[in-house]
Amino acid sequence: MNAQESVGAESAEDLVDIAQRWQINLEPTVIPYREIALFAHHAHNTIVQVQVAQTSGWLAICKGGRRTVAVVGPNGRLEQLSVETVRFALADALEASWEADIAARLAQVAPQQQTTLRKALLNKQLATATVEPCWQLMRSAGAGWWARAVDEQIPQMFGVTFLLQLATNGLNYLIVMLIGLATFNNFIEPSYIWLVCLLMLLQMPFQLANQWVTTIYNVTLNILVKKRLFHGILRLTPQETQRFGTGQFLAWGFEGRPLTNIGGISSRLIRSLTALIVVGVVLVFIGSPLILAVLVAWAIVAFAGGWWLYRLRFAFASYHAEMINGVMERMNGHQTRLMQEDDWYSADDAAITHYFALQRRFERFEAFYLDWMPVMWLLGGIAALAPSFVQNPTGPAAIGFAIVLYTKIETASLTNTLGSIIEVWTGWKLIAPIEKGAQRPVHDGEQDIDILRPKTVQKGQQLVTVQNIAFRYPEAENLVIQKASVKVNVGDRLLLEGPSGGGKSTLAYLLSGHYSPQKGLLFLWGLDKHTLGSTRWRRWVVYVPQFHQNHIISASLGFNLLMGRRWPPQPKDLEDAESVLRDLGLGNLFDRMPRGLDERVGERGWHLSHGERSRIYIARALLQQADLVVLDESFASLDPETMAISLKTVFRRAPTLLVIAHP
Repeated sequence: MNAQESVGAESAEDLVDIAQRWQINLEPTVIPYREIALFAHHAHNTIVQVQVAQTSGWLAICKGGRRTVAVVGPNGRLEQLSVETVRFALADALEASWEADIAARLAQVAPQQQTTLRKALLNKQLATATVEPCWQLMRSAGAGWWARAVDEQIPQMFGVTFLLQLATNGLNYLIVMLIGLATFNNFIEPSYIWLVCLLMLLQMPFQLANQWVTTIYNVTLNILVKKRLFHGILRLTPQETQRFGTGQFLAWGFEGRPLTNIGGISSRLIRSLTALIVVGVVLVFIGSPLILAVLVAWAIVAFAGGWWLYRLRFAFASYHAEMINGVMERMNGHQTRLMQEDDWYSADDAAITHYFALQRRFERFEAFYLDWMPVMWLLGGIAALAPSFVQNPTGPAAIGFAIVLYTKIETASLTNTLGSIIEVWTGWKLIAPIEKGAQRPVHDGEQDIDILRPKTVQKGQQLVTVQNIAFRYPEAENLVIQKASVKVNVGDRLLLEGPSGGGKSTLAYLLSGHYSPQKGLLFLWGLDKHTLGSTRWRRWVVYVPQFHQNHIISASLGFNLLMGRRWPPQPKDLEDAESVLRDLGLGNLFDRMPRGLDERVGERGWHLSHGERSRIYIARALLQQADLVVLDESFASLDPETMAISLKTVFRRAPTLLVIAHP
């Protein structure tokens, strides 16, 4: 975030807009009064709204310290302030309200005791007081992988884990070498045993430290990946969500499971790689180029086999995802297929047969790869060391034998780790649309555009301008809309009629900013979508899609009504929600609900009829207080009397209205 922008923000809303522009998350937090000094010592990347001598402003703290705190000055440069100065800036507004009372109490107290008593009185009076608003600045989950990893100190943890694991493996193989030498040379002395025991004791702190750092590394990396995936799903466009369907999301859930343990897999890879490095050093020390060549050849074969395993797994996983998507579609239409199709099972049987064939092919090679790669290393190592061992059973070849036997465990671990990496990479390739969504900017549009929106809207002002737009769905050959032009003015009441499949709903998606035209011009208040940004556009134009594309969420009735306006709500929001419900003829329903707006609705709550759901969808749109409301066949399920009441309410509450209906 630009420092000058942050200190120049006039309100919390301005600060949020600036943070979104720079893809930075603001995590709200509070500072208890008693912990202000502690906060000044340890704070970092924090912005606090402060008030000193009745002057309000922002305090941008970069990093706390024992004596000084690094803050951003008015000129955007870093400045060092004393901890006491920062504490005063944070606490002044809270302490000012009690200064007069405390001064009166301390009037008769000796001057040398006043400071201590003043502090005690303030701590007592402000025991529950907090400094707010306060925000912790964190980079957005959609920022670059490397930047996010650096913020979470993952490279440092990786380096520490690597070094600790390298030290642990080095000591481990040194112990194995010493034991191997003693065994083959029949050399067992108390001093030798004490040396081995000493090395084992020396290894323990490295192991404990490695486990501790590895656990933190695993958890941090797993959380980073999960945040990224969640952010990517939220950043998918409505068009992508509709195109993928429920089955595709379920398939992503199955195939993306290995990604949630990427930290553990990474740690296993570190362990295997460090083990191979130590083995390579030991083999160089032994001085046997043949065994070193065997190790290199084995590594090449292992990675080549891993590549072939990846191809088999990707083919199987892709078809598995396709099968899951198909199963969801077949479940939804199962009864229809039973009644309409004579031979509905043949295609399913063929798909299942092909699925099992891919699974069998993949699992057979996977079993061979995981079982035989360690054995190949063992056989290759023994064959390479056999001639030297026969010539000199007590020489370096004896150490080599001990290393080869012990390394079989590590090679098995490495091949299993490669199998897990293949699972992760396959899942990553399959959920590529989620990663693509995560890379989209969190906030688009220019800042301070709100000032171009008329403060006082008058009837007849031009609101929406559509000029020669054209739109085609992805992977479709023909245009759904072409050369369409229309003007919508404030206060208009428009009816859009046309045959099914004529593009009415597509035009509604374009007007509401969910889709973008490939050709032509589309303006809202004289500005295009790129300038306004998707968030602003959808806030000013609200679209109520057709019944089958709208949903009642399993939550309170109040949340379902106000989710597009503000949550948690203010008392005025709840009053408006109840008022709209009654205006739409849902007063009887509301009165029957024991908990009112807190009543749970949806699949696991109060069951609503078709008509009641339709009117809740309309109420949800009206409560958003948009400039233009677009209703797509929202009155189709209402009886004539209820539709007349609903139309009257919509005409009265919607500033500008576009209704889509069949002729």
